[in-house]
Amino acid sequence: MNGRVVYDLTTLEGTMKGLAEYLNVDENTVEAYTESCDGEYSVDEFLEFINVTEQELLNCELSLVTLHVTTNNDKCNSIKEYGLLNLQESITLDTPLSRYLKQKNILIDIENKMIHYKGKSFDISEKFTKFNSFDDEKKQNLTMLIYKLYEDYQINSFFGSDNVLDYGGYCNARPEFLFNLAEFLRDSSIEDDWISERNNSTYIFKFKTAISNCTDYTFFDEQEFALKKHELEYLDAEEIEIKKRKWVIYQSLANIYDENYRREYTCFLKFDVRVPFSDIIKIYSPEDYLQEYDI
Repeated sequence: MNGRVVYDLTTLEGTMKGLAEYLNVDENTVEAYTESCDGEYSVDEFLEFINVTEQELLNCELSLVTLHVTTNNDKCNSIKEYGLLNLQESITLDTPLSRYLKQKNILIDIENKMIHYKGKSFDISEKFTKFNSFDDEKKQNLTMLIYKLYEDYQINSFFGSDNVLDYGGYCNARPEFLFNLAEFLRDSSIEDDWISERNNSTYIFKFKTAISNCTDYTFFDEQEFALKKHELEYLDAEEIEIKKRKWVIYQSLANIYDENYRREYTCFLKFDVRVPFSDIIKIYSPEDYLQEYDI
């Protein structure tokens, strides 16, 4: 194990290839383990079966492959220039979203935490603490908007899904944030006009990113081996990294043994991470994506 391994959990073939390259193991050995474990696969038992130590899991760099859904009306030209951006950058840089907001005469001042629209100014400087179902609708909409802009503005994507186009946030129709903004400003046209714009097209981006670009909570799991939030307080960096890599192996075994690579599990990038255009492996139209993933 050395160098860099590009690990594609989004397909069964990519999972097997990634596991083989990462752990120097062939498909027959993996099949032998899955037959011997009788459905009760375990990361630690698998590593023992192939004679790989925890320390050896750190011997190469890992890049994970994932799928991101978005829409734009410039044939991805801004993405070719900037790469995939987080929400804050999509609002402040010259992108289809920022141009659309200007067209709607909506000014979102990220730094000073203000929104200006139709002669009114809205203070969004309140610090997010939690969602409260007892708040009135106006306050709930404000809380959600603040959360999206300052606590949930990272790039999100899918390691697995039965169909990324069916995600409940409807990113295949418009930026999810436009729904929150329309709710907050009480103007449904903010969302609807993007959806009805003929020049907007939906794209699915298959990209790679270093495992270090993913947030810790991407790898949280209730499995005994997996990373837990409270463990971040006392585990050192190496122990945390080993747990993350064990998570990748566990997802691989689930994909291979259960052929369950279409279950939904999500990748959350760190706030300051962009995906450069050079790290985008493929751009799908919805039709191409459905065909390639046999959906």
